[in-house]
Amino acid sequence: GSPPIPQFGLYALSSISFALLGLFAFLRFSCPVFPGHKIEAAVCVLQSLVSWGNDVYSFGTASKWKLADRMVASVNVAWQVVKLLWLSMAPLEYVVWIGAILAALACFQKGQECLHSRAPKAPTRANFDAFLYWHAAWHAILPSGAAAWMYL
Repeated sequence: GSPPIPQFGLYALSSISFALLGLFAFLRFSCPVFPGHKIEAAVCVLQSLVSWGNDVYSFGTASKWKLADRMVASVNVAWQVVKLLWLSMAPLEYVVWIGAILAALACFQKGQECLHSRAPKAPTRANFDAFLYWHAAWHAILPSGAAAWMYL
C-alpha cells in the first residue's frame, strides 16, 4: 500500500483551511452577504472535519469518512460554481473566483495523477510525497481564493 500519512505537518493541517474560511466568513460580515452565507460557513467547518477524517485519520482504509468527504466536497465545489451564476460580482471578483476554482481543481487532478501513477501498484515515495503536496494545495487554494474574494 501507500506509505503512512503524516499525522502532523502541512498536509495534515491543510484540512483546517476550510474551518478557518468558515470562521472568517462568519466573523467578517455583520450582515449576510447572500442568503445562507452563515450556513455555508458552518458547512466549511464540516468540510474540515470530514476532510481530515478521510485524508488523514483513515487514509488508505475502507471508511465512511471517504464517502462523507466526497459528498461534502462535491456539494461545496458545485455550490461555488453556482455562486458564479447567482451572485452579481465585479469583473475582478469573477477572475478571483474562477481562478481559485480552476487552480484548486487542477491541484486535485495533479494529486490524483501522482497517487495513482503506478496503479494497481502503490505509488513511489516521490509520487506519494508529490500527492501530499498537491492535495494540500487543493485544500488551501479554494478557501484562500474565497477569502481573497471576501476582501474585494
